[in-house]
Amino acid sequence: MKLGKMKHRGTIMCDIDGVLADWETPMCDAFGYQNRHMYSPYDRYPEVSRELIAEFIENPYNYEDLEPIFGGILFCHQAKARGWYVLLCTSRPYHIGVFDMTTKWLDKYRVEYDKLIFASKKADAILDFNEKNPDKEVRIAVDDSVTVLRAMPTNVYPVAWQQEWNLNYYPSMKYDPTAMKIVLHQAKDDFYPVGAWDIVGKR
Repeated sequence: MKLGKMKHRGTIMCDIDGVLADWETPMCDAFGYQNRHMYSPYDRYPEVSRELIAEFIENPYNYEDLEPIFGGILFCHQAKARGWYVLLCTSRPYHIGVFDMTTKWLDKYRVEYDKLIFASKKADAILDFNEKNPDKEVRIAVDDSVTVLRAMPTNVYPVAWQQEWNLNYYPSMKYDPTAMKIVLHQAKDDFYPVGAWDIVGKR
């Protein structure tokens, strides 16, 4: 019997660094723990040469042993289980060394996903993906960068994975170890977050 194409509810775009992998700790170990409210390392470390920071970012071995972010990986597992197509989209530099380290890391931690793309402009990458995949357009984007989320197309629901540098952005998600689930804050005055899938899953 010939099987037809699998149908998905839609696509969730998920970032890697700051959502699935802890890029923050090695960056801070290398350059310092100051100004953690700033996303860009170039803004965070003005006294460090841009060349030195760029060299750190380009080095594939700095991506080899990143600690996993449990909640983000759990989110991808749950998305797949609920019928979503999971598109991992990273702004890591694209060359063979970083690509190989990235795929090995994803395999090591058994991250559930359908496709991996590298893109410096994620909104453009989503538009391109949607044009090529009208049957499973991106409906939700999860990232730790406020700049990336604010640039999302209007039909995409942008959610921040909560970090030090995006605490004032909503909606935002995080893993609550007490409740043992991913919770979502929809607004600043939302003191009683709901399970993320109560909202995200209905998009």
